[in-house]
Amino acid sequence: AINTGESYISKAVGTLGPSIRGKVPVFYNGETVGLISTGYLISDVKDIIGEYVYIFKTVIMILLLIGVISAVLIAKGLKKAIFGLEPHEIASMLSERNTIIETIHEGILAVDNDKNIRFANGAAVSILENNKSRSIVGQNLEHIFPKFDLQSVFENGKAILNYEIFMKRNLIANVNPILHKKNIMGAVISFRPKDELYELGKKLSYVRQYTETLRAKTHDYSNKLHTIAGLLQTNNYDEALNFVLQEYSDYSEILGIVNSTIKDSIVASLILGKFNYAEEHKVSLEIDENSMLSKVPANIDSYKLVDILGNILDNAIEAASSSLDKKVKISFTDFGDDIVFDIEDSGKGIKDGLYSSIFEKGYSTKENYGRGLGLHIVKRRLNDLRGQISCSRSDLGGAAFTIIIPKK
Repeated sequence: AINTGESYISKAVGTLGPSIRGKVPVFYNGETVGLISTGYLISDVKDIIGEYVYIFKTVIMILLLIGVISAVLIAKGLKKAIFGLEPHEIASMLSERNTIIETIHEGILAVDNDKNIRFANGAAVSILENNKSRSIVGQNLEHIFPKFDLQSVFENGKAILNYEIFMKRNLIANVNPILHKKNIMGAVISFRPKDELYELGKKLSYVRQYTETLRAKTHDYSNKLHTIAGLLQTNNYDEALNFVLQEYSDYSEILGIVNSTIKDSIVASLILGKFNYAEEHKVSLEIDENSMLSKVPANIDSYKLVDILGNILDNAIEAASSSLDKKVKISFTDFGDDIVFDIEDSGKGIKDGLYSSIFEKGYSTKENYGRGLGLHIVKRRLNDLRGQISCSRSDLGGAAFTIIIPKK
């Protein structure tokens, strides 16, 4: 170090054992004037390093233990938050949930406590006639339903059932609060057009009517069988035979008229059912002998046509049942480019000046709750089929409806 003027570190074995030595020259006015030398035994250096390594390992172990404990606690908390589900189970449930929500026909909206819409399914968008897909998400509920008050739901957590929302297309809504640990986080609103619910009720009513008709028929035929049995037991064979032939003749006549004039099985089934419905109301239902209907073209929805005819015939039969003549007449033709139906009844008819009003939603000449949607639905179905309907005074004294549906 003195000769070269450089410092260096070396290992050597001294009297105390192996050591590490460091030598540094001392300069004065650019000249080497001395040397500083120091050294540590290698064993002492290892002891010092060992102490630091021990401390470092201890700190690492403590941090690792804290990390493991924290990870376990976080995992348990997360598991609890996601109800003990695995990631693939969550993905599967989310897929199922989306499929279910988009499959149901009811509109569904989810709102937060500020009434901001957080979710809307496809049915909700369709029912609300929103052409911008999910753009209603993020809007305030008051922009969609201005007069819909949800305050009781948010304050008391009490559900609202069968609430009618008045708008362009009236809705029936149910509201249920979203609860998390007894805290109200928002609400779910499910709704469906009122006229659709009316249609379902009408179909159920038809089923009940047919059931009652069948029950009445069963009772009627039971009485007739007892009559036949009595005639046979008293040896009045000719009278029993005439009784059977008369019954067969009445049914065959109706069946023959329907089969000869209507070639469409769905419409024919409806008309046969209405004969029974009319008989139950003690109303005479007649088909004009010059009527003729071929099979309904494929582009015309037969079920919508049946819905139209069913509503008009039901109204006509009910109206005629309260009259003296108790008569309903139906005629139809598909000659030319249109299918035309004329339905007349002997009821009290419709007042002059109200012919255009009867097709408005809610209008009814009847006082029963829930009336006033039948003819509105008829009008909607006719719009779907590009058809027309008109009303006038019938020669029978009641109302006369003319229905025109284009074939193409």
